Amino acid sequence: TACQYITKEILLENSATSIKITVDAHINLDSDIRAFYSISDREGATPIFSPFPGYNNLNTRGLVINANDNNGQSDKLVPKTNSYGFDPGAGQFKEYTFTADRLPPFRNYRIKIVMTSNSQVYVPRIRDLRVVALA
Repeated sequence: TACQYITKEILLENSATSIKITVDAHINLDSDIRAFYSISDREGATPIFSPFPGYNNLNTRGLVINANDNNGQSDKLVPKTNSYGFDPGAGQFKEYTFTADRLPPFRNYRIKIVMTSNSQVYVPRIRDLRVVALA
């Protein structure tokens, strides 16, 4: 089972070269989230989404090892919770950060978050999405 959240096109006044997403998520043992970005230097371009590098594809200095191995995972391994409760207050929300640095200069971007689960009953939940484009 999968769900996608895609932002509208965000227009920047000045060019940026990196994107950082921070989101709080409740991800149980049967679910996962992945993040993607689409950048462009012109308004209205058809989005082509690229995955964020993921913690397995970053070296100790935070640099991408191989761009072909980007998988959309967070920058650091965040242990999943074994809590499966339905009560909104029962979820264990943890902070996930996704960063893409050293991108070509861009003035427009979109973000896509893909949430998956092995069960239609126990799905990932997200809140407090924050996206920053940096020069």
